[in-house]
Amino acid sequence: MPKVLAVDLDGTLFYPKRTKTLISSANLQFIRDFVDAGHRVIIVTSRNREFAELTAAKIDRPVDYVCINGAQIVVDGKTIHDETLAPGRAQEIFADMQGYAEQPLAWFIDSKRFQNLMYSGKTSWFTQMFFKYYYKSQGIYQQSYLADNDIFCSELRKGEIYRILLYFGLGRRRVELAKGVNKHVREKYSGDVEASWINTVVEIAPHQCTKAAALERSSP
Repeated sequence: MPKVLAVDLDGTLFYPKRTKTLISSANLQFIRDFVDAGHRVIIVTSRNREFAELTAAKIDRPVDYVCINGAQIVVDGKTIHDETLAPGRAQEIFADMQGYAEQPLAWFIDSKRFQNLMYSGKTSWFTQMFFKYYYKSQGIYQQSYLADNDIFCSELRKGEIYRILLYFGLGRRRVELAKGVNKHVREKYSGDVEASWINTVVEIAPHQCTKAAALERSSP
């Protein structure tokens, strides 16, 4: 009976990291053998579709993928699910956050037009330099991004947005701040969005847009 393997990228398929080949030879051979044996592989990642397609091309076998934690689902090369936040919701959340005394160090959005579109406020120059070198340090694992406050605000108003990421910086106090913002978003926008947090990052996605829900949607 055919089996299904759902595999994450960072820390899983990309472990150990291989800066030249993307995937270790052992992991790559395992995935290829699994597909060649008649089984199904689903890449499940918080990364965008561009990077999922890059990974699929490296595997060089038919694989399905869940991107942006379930906002996009591709099965047999066809998009079967493509979900964005409700119109105006991203801009509403952005405006809501302006009331906080301590702002995120940076905002990111993934939309149908842009991937990793970044907004930085009062620390704009420092933040842009930080992320410029951070992404460059990722080597082959680097995702494309654009730092432009004007384009970001325009996309908030007009764009179709898959998710928002709020990055609060480093340190224990920032972890607590992110935790509080996540709680606020979950309570205020309950039923409209999915909010989650890891350390100092808060992620906001469409309601019921999760990896688990995406795997159910991708089932035959």
